[in-house]
Amino acid sequence: MTKNKNMLYYTKKVKHMKITKKVGCAVSILTVIGKRNDEIVPVKTIALESSFSEPFTRKVIHELEMLGYVKSVMGPKGGYVMAKDPSQINLDILLMDLEEKKEMVECVYNKSCTMHKGCMINLTMHRLNKDVRDVFRKYSIEDFIKGVENGKDNLPG
Repeated sequence: MTKNKNMLYYTKKVKHMKITKKVGCAVSILTVIGKRNDEIVPVKTIALESSFSEPFTRKVIHELEMLGYVKSVMGPKGGYVMAKDPSQINLDILLMDLEEKKEMVECVYNKSCTMHKGCMINLTMHRLNKDVRDVFRKYSIEDFIKGVENGKDNLPG
């Protein structure tokens, strides 16, 4: 933490907004499966390529299956295939499906705050959430697949 000469405010080193481990795993899973088109991908392969543990990968992939993003294929050569086209899997919708917390940026005060309606920062916080969600709406799983296929950041913007 640093302080300016006038000692009126303190600043902290800015950190990146963090996506949860579950969402990161889900994006990785959908990218691994999506880049293979209609090929059946075993869970071991998905876990290995996504760099998440197999038990955690199984847990997240089960949730993705319940949400209709992937389909399981039973049998000795079973695994998972995409249930939706990667270009139709919007990152904002995926985040909303996977996370209970609907706001990317939460109010700094607790929920019992009596100033909520007249709050000086409330409107700006809502605008910030809208802007963040607008950015996430620009991306789909297809963008991640293209980034992997090209070996570089090939996302729009």
